[in-house]
Amino acid sequence: MFGFDSPLPLLTVCFAALLHGISGLGFPLLLTAILATFMPMKVAVAISLWPTLLLNVLSIASAGWRQTANILRRYARLAASSVLGSFVGMALLVHLPQAWFQVLLAAMMLLLVAQQARHGHTAPALAATSARAEIGFGLLAGLVGGATNAMSPVILLYLLARKTPVEDIAPAANLCYATGKLCQLITLYAVAPELLPAAMLPDIALAAALAVVFLLIGLRIRRFIPARRFRVLLLWLVFALALFTGISGLRALLA
Repeated sequence: MFGFDSPLPLLTVCFAALLHGISGLGFPLLLTAILATFMPMKVAVAISLWPTLLLNVLSIASAGWRQTANILRRYARLAASSVLGSFVGMALLVHLPQAWFQVLLAAMMLLLVAQQARHGHTAPALAATSARAEIGFGLLAGLVGGATNAMSPVILLYLLARKTPVEDIAPAANLCYATGKLCQLITLYAVAPELLPAAMLPDIALAAALAVVFLLIGLRIRRFIPARRFRVLLLWLVFALALFTGISGLRALLA
């Protein structure tokens, strides 16, 4: 199994964290998409779990536990339903052919690009304020996130559609991301522990630490570069990754 026998996974973690710090685009989506270009999708998702969870927890802690408690009360249904979806998504990833998830990941990357291209425009009018819509979007986000690590496009689509206050978007999203990652880890160790063997844990810990370091470097670099132009270039990179991943998945399905 492709693991940390090569320096490529660690370099990819550093690269994805740096891009996330500079642009703000989703770290797990970028990391998984790049890792999946040179290793199996299941391994790519597994490797990304601990670094992503660490960044999510740090983001929640930086917001303050009082604010997090308030967010949890207001978005409990969304977080709880995303937990259930994450269990299902991770179980499907372990048992189904990876080509399906390559296509799904490509679709989520294209959705992210479309969302960012609409930046500053009104979000699509969805009936997103009802409990049924909140649970439905939570389940879908968890399912997609559990299978591909690309929860963010679905969560952001829901939060924007329900006209969530700007100050609530990041904390609510991070709450769903963190709980989803915990569920993915629990499911992974329950049904496919071979994807993250004990021998790999020191490398995973190093990857998580490097993710924090390069995120901080990216945040500092952001002050000195034209962020909007860089963001556009990065979206083109995500678009190219989406095409590569989607075409690879479709070829495997049609083979």
